[in-house]
Amino acid sequence: MFADLHMHSTNSDGSNLTSDMVKRYYNLGFDVLAMTDHNYLTTSWDNVARGALSAADKAAIENGTFAGSGERVQTNGMIGFDNTNEQSHTDHINTFWAPFNNTTANLNDTLNKALELGGISRLNHPGRYTGGVAGGTTGTNASNNAAHIAKYVNIFNTYPNCVGMEIINKLDNESRSDRILWDNILKQTMPEGRGVWGFSDDDSHSTSAAGYSFNIMLMPELTQAAVRTAMETGAFYAVSRVDRREGINASAPAAGDGSTLYLLSQPTPYITDITVAGSVITVTGEDYIEIEWIADGEKIATGATININDYADVVDSYVRAQLKSSTGIAFLQPFGVTFKEADPEAEAVIDQIDRLPESITLSDKEAVTDAREAYDALTEQQQAFVTNIGALEAAEAAIAALETETSDAVISQPEITSAINSETTSNINSTTETESKQTTTSAADDNNQSPKTGDQINLYIGVAFISLLVAAVVLKRKNCIDL
Repeated sequence: MFADLHMHSTNSDGSNLTSDMVKRYYNLGFDVLAMTDHNYLTTSWDNVARGALSAADKAAIENGTFAGSGERVQTNGMIGFDNTNEQSHTDHINTFWAPFNNTTANLNDTLNKALELGGISRLNHPGRYTGGVAGGTTGTNASNNAAHIAKYVNIFNTYPNCVGMEIINKLDNESRSDRILWDNILKQTMPEGRGVWGFSDDDSHSTSAAGYSFNIMLMPELTQAAVRTAMETGAFYAVSRVDRREGINASAPAAGDGSTLYLLSQPTPYITDITVAGSVITVTGEDYIEIEWIADGEKIATGATININDYADVVDSYVRAQLKSSTGIAFLQPFGVTFKEADPEAEAVIDQIDRLPESITLSDKEAVTDAREAYDALTEQQQAFVTNIGALEAAEAAIAALETETSDAVISQPEITSAINSETTSNINSTTETESKQTTTSAADDNNQSPKTGDQINLYIGVAFISLLVAAVVLKRKNCIDL
């Protein structure tokens, strides 16, 4: 579902009424909208000082019966947030579900108050304060500055309700170096299991500035509670029509206006599926040219699929993916990665299974039997490291078939990759609705097998925070990786 979480009206420095802004986003096909005027508490769209929606229009927008411009294709409505504000006396911070208007120029006061009131917060355009707005080498240096990184890491570690930061603001003017800062923050927070989510928002101050930067929220229903859960767990991905560092529509002005409306007709990348099989992550989407994989701020791979085993030397605690085209970019949230030392006895069994031939005959029965006995002699915890057990099982099935036929006919062993995939269990359940190129995360359930380990692994897989039970997989025969 399309969401914009940062915009303004004439109740602060915007040029259009609240009612005009809400109707514009409704007509553009948005499903979720947060009005965040500077230092102004919006309790509801129909309860503001200037330009309030009528109660009837608010109800029609929320239930999808509003007679708009005809651009909207969804039949569902569009919902807002209770108690939203861009607290702007110091660094700009969006607060949601927190009924207050901060009066002090103190960053921690704002964050503390939102926490006390049970709301959540989100940091806006940090490049404005770090110097990252400059772009180029100057912006890179500012976003790599240790003091700046420490400031934001401390915020996210101190305030669990501060869910993330803008990585795209408006048409990526002030935010052009903020993806660099984001990766620097993730390098320090992800090893501790602290996800920091990246948002993309219009920060619109007029109706002509709407629809350029947004988030796709994955939610089972269109409710404020579901929106909050998505924001807290990273069940969304960020999309922009402009990325100045990547050269995507880089000649656009700083913010949307009448001259940029043509951008709204251009397609942007979107995701249709994410699957995880052992150490292999596959992202499926449309309207993109390339998928890039990022670890610790460096591009380490391209393509729809990445096997973390192949990049153990450069992956530390996370990877993330971005889908690029000439007219847009989509940023997935980070996949958390944790490493464990592999067990030497388990490694010996892995090698033993790997030595089995690709084509099995009855003459291989002794080797297959020896491999099974070695595997069975391991503890349950050690067996979890033997991720090629599927290859052994396939070899056993081949022997059984040959014995049944009482011949030396050769039966081709299935590819080891297929065997491994059949062993690894990944239960992924994400539900969302699709409307006009909105994304769907499918449920993947490989053979419904129970994993050999009982550990719960927290996996940030770009579009959602998902708890998985997975068997350990061997990493370059030296380490084990849990996704």
